[in-house]
This record gives sequence, C-alpha cells and structure tokens, in this order.
Amino acid sequence: MTTAVSSEAGGRRFHLKARIGAGAFGEVYLAEQESGAGFRRDVALKVLHADVARNPEAATRMRDEARILGRLSHRSIVKVLDLVQLGDRWAVVMDYVPGVDLEQVVSALEAQGSFVPAPAALEVGAAMCSALHAAYSADDGRGGTLAVVHRDIKPSNVRLTADGDVKVLDFGVARVENMDSREAMTQGTGWIGTERYMAPERILLEGDTSAGDVYAAFATVVELINSKPVGRTPVLAERHTPFVEESLVALRERLTGPADVVDAVVSLCRRGLAAEPERRPSASEAWEVFDSLSRRLEGDSLVRFSRSVVPVILDTLGEPEAVDGTMLVSDGSSKLVAGALPAGTVAGGGSSTGPAESTSAVNTSLFAMLGAGAVAGLAGFVLLVSFGIGAALWMLRSESAPPPTVPAAAPVPVAAPAAPVPAAAPAPSPPVEVAPAPRVAPAPAVAPAPTAAPAPVVAPAPVAAPEPAAAPAAAPVVDPSAPRVSRALFVLENASALSVDCGGVLGSGTASLRLRDFPEGACRVEATYVGQAYQTDVRVERPREVVCTVDGGTLTCR
Repeated sequence: MTTAVSSEAGGRRFHLKARIGAGAFGEVYLAEQESGAGFRRDVALKVLHADVARNPEAATRMRDEARILGRLSHRSIVKVLDLVQLGDRWAVVMDYVPGVDLEQVVSALEAQGSFVPAPAALEVGAAMCSALHAAYSADDGRGGTLAVVHRDIKPSNVRLTADGDVKVLDFGVARVENMDSREAMTQGTGWIGTERYMAPERILLEGDTSAGDVYAAFATVVELINSKPVGRTPVLAERHTPFVEESLVALRERLTGPADVVDAVVSLCRRGLAAEPERRPSASEAWEVFDSLSRRLEGDSLVRFSRSVVPVILDTLGEPEAVDGTMLVSDGSSKLVAGALPAGTVAGGGSSTGPAESTSAVNTSLFAMLGAGAVAGLAGFVLLVSFGIGAALWMLRSESAPPPTVPAAAPVPVAAPAAPVPAAAPAPSPPVEVAPAPRVAPAPAVAPAPTAAPAPVVAPAPVAAPEPAAAPAAAPVVDPSAPRVSRALFVLENASALSVDCGGVLGSGTASLRLRDFPEGACRVEATYVGQAYQTDVRVERPREVVCTVDGGTLTCR
C-alpha cells in the first residue's frame, strides 16, 4: 500500500498507512518509520490542522507537550520519539500503541448493563496515579522537579491495551512549574480541562495543583465501576458532600469482598473526591492503596478483563481509513517524496528539531484535542499526543456496527462506538465594505477661437452608481450606562479558540474563558470548533455560566 522509496543515509522516511484519529486540533496517522540504515517500526504521527497551525498558541502548545513528554519516563506514559515541522505545521512522532480508551470501554459495557470489575478498575486507578506521581516528581535536570500537573484526566484520556497496560494520554494542557524551554504561557482566564471531572477548586479558579488531578483520577475509577459519571460538582462543600455520597452508595453495591476491604475502598474514594484539596491523598499514596486493595476484592484482574474485552472492541471498530504517502525528514528539512498525502496534510520545506530531549521520552496525548472530548469514537489502536491545545484529541474514527457477540470467556459483549459527528459548515465571513472612488467633476468648457468652427460637444457617458457594499455583521450594541455584571464563565467544550466581546470588554481562550466586570446586555461570541468558525450573540444580565454548543452548523449559547 505504501510507496517504496530507497532510504538516504541519515534520513528518516514516514510511510503513511492509515488515518487513525481526527479531532478539533488535528489528525493522527499510523505510519511506518524507516531509518537510513533500513530499520523499520510503526509509529503514530500527529499533525495539526492547517487552520489550527495558524494559531500561534496551538503550535506552541504542541511543541511544549512534546518537550514535556520528552522529559518523562514511565510505563504508563507513551514515548515521544521526535518533533518535526512539515511545511507550516508541526507534527509529533510517538510510539504506536494498539488499544481503546476507557470512555469506549464504559460505553460498551453500559450498553450491556455491565461494568468494569472492581479489581480491574482499582488497578487502572493505581496506574493513573503512578503516572501522575512520576510526571509531577520528574527531574528537571537542575536538582529539582518539573511539577507537571496534567489538568485533564478523564476516561477518554486513558488508554487500555489488550495486555492490560494503562497509558495516560494528552498532556497538551499540562501546567509545568519548572521548565525553562516551555513556550506557552499558562492562561488564567478560564477553565482548563473537562468540567465533570474537575475538582471544586478548579471550577472556582481557586487552585490548579496536583490535588485536582487526583480528584479526576478518583472520579474516573468510580465511573468505571458504576458505569455512570460522578458528574459536575455543585462546588459548595455543604452540597458537594451529599453529591459524592450518592455515587459512593452505588459504588458500595458493586463491590464484592470482605466487609473491611469494601469499607476501605469506599473510604479511600471519599477522601479522593473530597471538596477540600488538603483532605485528598497524594498521587503516590493513592497509587499504593489502590494497588493493595485491588488484590483483596473479588472479580477479574485488569489483565484478564483486558484480554477478553479489548480485542472485541477493536474488532468492532474495524480497519481505519487507509491513506498513502511518503515523507522524508533529512538534513534539517522535510518533504514529500512519493505518493499523495491525505487532504489537510502539508508537505514541503520545514525543519526537524531532532530527537526528543530524552531517549526515554514519553508521550501521552490523544488529540482531545484529540480531549477530549470532541472525539467522535475511537478508530483503532493508537496513542496520540495532543497539545492542546488542549487541549486535549479527541477523536478517533469509528463505524457504526451492531454490538458484537463476545465469547464466553469475555465478561460482556461490547456495543458499537458512536458515529462520528459531521463537521459543521463554516459561518460566512462578513464582507468588507469598500468606499466607492470619488467622482471627479468635469473641467469647465473653453470658448472656441472665433476663426474655428466649434467642435461638436460629446456628452460624457453616465457614471454608474456603485453597488452598495453589504454591511458587515454589527457587534451587539451595549448601553454604556447599563448595570455591570461582575463575572461570567463562557464554555464551548473542545473549541480550539473562543473569544467574547461584552460591551467592549474582551476575553479569549480555548474551551472556556472567564470575563469580569462588563456591561449588562448583549455579548458577541466567536469560536473555532472542529476547524470551522462560528459566531453568535447572547444576553448576559447577571453572573452566570454561559454554555455554548455547536449543532447542525449553528453556534448556540445559553
């Protein structure tokens, strides 16, 4: 299927084989990498969309993510192999890891009225917390720690292989306290992450520490066992506690084992989902306790569960979309040398940054971006890196199919993944008003000489009036004397760009932003979602959360 091209000394060729992921920020391809010495291996190649690549923030986040992962080394974080530039777009080369994400697993089991066995779920929790601890405590090369905070832990950002390996994905919106080479500045104008897995302090923008990652990891474990998300916290401590207890009651009913072990699991999850960050266990402590308790509960281990269920899901997804093309990265440049790259992928002059900062570099991003979310099912088996751009990946293609019949050894049959969401048509750009050229008055007539016959006067051709230019979409008019609104939060999950204008008070971000002290009245909202541009108006007359959605090619905010 790929085009055969001889290797050049010192160069690397990427023979594209299939498109295995697509989301709001880019696409991920399965490729065979061939070195100059003839060494071959399968890799995942993530490339930014052309429109996203023009956003400087998106490019810097992708480069930052690769550099972050290049500093990490952990069995539950996938290796980043290289960071290259293809034309005007950046691409990350990472290990190819067959598997499915936990959101797919939960959806498949829920459709059959089943759930992940508790021992397997606790093992997933142990692996997630182990990876989070490793990321936070990684050496910064100067005797300190990198202090990496993931900020978007959720089921769709955790991959499970058929052998029971767990991989944490998407460090595209991670916050790093101690990293000199990071380009992007962490913005504090809005949320970073996915709302229903956010700890109370993150929703309130009162803290963005590793304790928030621990909360999200516990929310994921409880969801695996209950087959139901814990959901968005009501934030206030007096309301948050009964909200969590409702999920813990359901959790207790799903646990089988000695009473003291069941009590210990429920107690641990209560601490992990506490409203106060200081009450939660550290990632290191949670890792050790999850691992210990998983061996004392009744039910299938993670390895046994994965071997029976993951292959069935992969079979249901079917083969990914085949593509063909070959790219060469050699001598500091990259180019297309044979075949045709898929639509949306750029080849041409560019540069390579060389190998990632560490040969044990790690990568874990599903284009959530490729988050998170805007994933219209997972097509196949790949681990993506998404810079965030969040933030985020993701994103994988799937084809609708009836639920497969699982062999007797498998705990449950698996439902087909959701069909991909169709891309929305772009909103028309407002025309630019152009002023007509001024008409010049004719010069006054000169009297003819008395000896010459007067020349006939030819009337000038009439000048056609210019077509009036269509007026561009007017920004909403806000009364400057209107009462002020102290704050509002605008959210469009998985948007790659979001901007708001409320009476001249401006704000911008990616999937969310917070605006403060603006005139009550109409606000103009503009967004880029799955590569398309949208805009709409919404009235904001009190402090509140404005939730936006894209449906049928229309942006709606309420």
